[in-house]
Amino acid sequence: MAGKIFARVLLNRLSTHTTPEVFPETLYGFRGNRSTVDMIFCHRQLQEKCIEQDRPLYMVFDDFSKAFDTVGRTGLWQLLRKYGCPEKFTTMIEALHTGMMANVSVGGEFSESFGVTNGVKQGCVLAPTLFSIFLSAMLDEAFLDRGVASTYSPDRTLTYSTSHTSERRPRLLGY
Repeated sequence: MAGKIFARVLLNRLSTHTTPEVFPETLYGFRGNRSTVDMIFCHRQLQEKCIEQDRPLYMVFDDFSKAFDTVGRTGLWQLLRKYGCPEKFTTMIEALHTGMMANVSVGGEFSESFGVTNGVKQGCVLAPTLFSIFLSAMLDEAFLDRGVASTYSPDRTLTYSTSHTSERRPRLLGY
C-alpha cells in the first residue's frame, strides 16, 4: 500500500515535467479528456479531407503486444533527465523498477523467480505515463516531423500524408 501511495506522489510530481513538448498534441493514449472516439473522429476527418483534395493518405495500424514490457529502462531514465526531472527524482523511479522479480504459472505450477530487467512496472500508476514518455520520444526520433503522425497507444495508428512509411517502420521497430 505504501508503494502505491509513493508511486502516486511521484506521478503527481512527474506531471510537472510532462509538458506539451514531451507529449505531442497527436498523442491520445493515457491522456485526460481524450479517448478512442476522438482518435476515430480525427482519422475520419483526415480521410475525408484527403479524398476531397485528391491526395494520398497512408495509414499504418500497429498493436504492441505487451507494450509496457517493451520500454528500455536505460533510455527511459535518460529521457526523464533530458526533460528536466531532478536526479534524485529519477533515481527514485529507477529504484521502484530495480530488483523486480517474476515467475510463470503453468498448470498451477510456478517457475522459479527470475529478474525483470526491461519494461515498466505492471499495475503501477506511473506505468502509462512512463510508457507514453518513451513512446513519444521513440516516435519523434523515428519520424522526425515528416507528414502527419498521430498515435493512440498502446494500440497505435500512424498516419502520413507521404508514402515513406515503408522506410520508417523498420526504423521505428529497431528503436
